[in-house]
Formats: sequence, C-alpha cells, structure tokens
Amino acid sequence: MRFLVLPGYLQSGKTSAEKSSGIRKLLKKANHELEYIDPPRVLSSPSELAFKLGDTQEEIDSKWQNIVDANNNRCWWLANDTNPYLGFVESYNHMVKHITENGPYDGIIGFSQGAGMSLILLQQFNFKVCLSFSGFCFTLPSDPSYDKVNINYQIEDPEEYKSKNMLNDEYKKYYGSDTPILNIYGNNDNLVPRVRSIFIESVFKNVESYEFEGGHMMPNKKPFLAPIVERVNSIDKS
Repeated sequence: MRFLVLPGYLQSGKTSAEKSSGIRKLLKKANHELEYIDPPRVLSSPSELAFKLGDTQEEIDSKWQNIVDANNNRCWWLANDTNPYLGFVESYNHMVKHITENGPYDGIIGFSQGAGMSLILLQQFNFKVCLSFSGFCFTLPSDPSYDKVNINYQIEDPEEYKSKNMLNDEYKKYYGSDTPILNIYGNNDNLVPRVRSIFIESVFKNVESYEFEGGHMMPNKKPFLAPIVERVNSIDKS
C-alpha cells in the first residue's frame, strides 16, 4: 500500500519521518510505501505559537531559530480566542489538491494535528485504512456553560467525556467515514489526553483502538507496533 503521512504541530515531513522510525521501518519491511508531506501553514514568528518557548527573549529567539532552521515552523491550523481552527480550510483545500494530483494513496497516517486532519480527509477520499496517532475530532462542550479546558484536560472517564462533548456543528460534514481506523494513543498523553482519542470511537463506524504506555509521541517499540502492522497487512489483502 502507498501511505501519505501527515506530521504533527511544529513538525516537518523530515522530522516526522525521524520520529516515526518504528512504524516506518515495519511498514517498509512489509513492502508498504510512505510519503511524508510538510504541513502547508508556515509560522513566521514565535508570537503565533500557543505557548511560550522560554522565560527570556534570548531563550525564545534561540529556540525559535532552531525550529526555523529545521523547517519545523509548520502546522495545519492555529488557534486563537475566536477561532480554534484558524487556517484549517486552506490546509484542507491544499491536501485535497495534493492528493488529487499526486494520488491515489491507499492509506493515510497522521500524528496529533496531522491525525486530526487525516480523520477529516477520510470523508473525501476512498482510503483503505487510516492510522491515527494521538488523534482527535473537532469538538465543543455539549453545554455552553461547560469549560472546554476542564473537559479536555481534567476529565479522565471516557463516558463522562463523551456525555459532555459533541462534534463542532461547523465541521460535522467532514465526519462519518466507514474507513477502518487504527486509533493509537498513549495513556499518559498530556497534550491530547486519551479521552479525546477514545472519543473517535463514537464518531466513526470502524475503529480499532490501541493504547500504549507513554505520552504524546509515536511509539517505536516493535512488540506494540507489530500487531498494528499485521492488521494493516490483513486490510491490504481483504
């Protein structure tokens, strides 16, 4: 199979390939092809980030320069007080154009923000499988009085999370694909808590979840990844 790989926030395609060496090597050994793409949105200043890079301007400038030098000043969308998905439409259109012109692709792989975009692209293209690492859907609290930060980062029970969350109406049209999704997440992920990834099971029709010991990362241990690759192979043959 031929896979398109979407990196996470502040990652280039090259960085993503390095971070995902475990799954990349196993899939290549199984004769699958992986193509890593750079996120299209380029950040021009550390002021666009959702967090501070350091306590002093010197530290911020140094870390930012390292990010730029590595071509990692990229993302799929930004978030601000009025729009949590600023630039999403432009990135979505960019991906539709890329896949249309460079495809077909049999599968899609994404990490974090890239996984969020991958899940959305399933509705547009007929992929055989999606591997979502630390993925999430575009949601809102089901009651406006609920605090979104509290729901996303303090609720640990998946059923409670599901009862207090819903898909963002503006983006509902992108969800509902029956493409097989291998939903992979860490049990100690502090950036995309596991309840957000588990919520994917309630949105899509064909989800298999794989939880690993760890945080916000693409796991590289062969014993954990081997069954996932076996599942990919079985989907390829079906």
